[in-house]
Amino acid sequence: MRQACELLAESRLSIKSLSYSVGYHDPLYFSKIFKKVTSYTPSQYRKVYRRGRCPFLRRMGGGG
Repeated sequence: MRQACELLAESRLSIKSLSYSVGYHDPLYFSKIFKKVTSYTPSQYRKVYRRGRCPFLRRMGGGG
């Protein structure tokens, strides 16, 4: 999930392409798991991060 968060923040990949690149072959399943872990959908997370906040990575001790 950390890699997915970084890709959401730093790339313009579609959610479908991003889910494949982090090893999920079903984008809907990826989105469901992502929301369970972060409390955000991937698109919500991307918007939040681009506004200067990165809640999940901060909790994990990463950048943001």
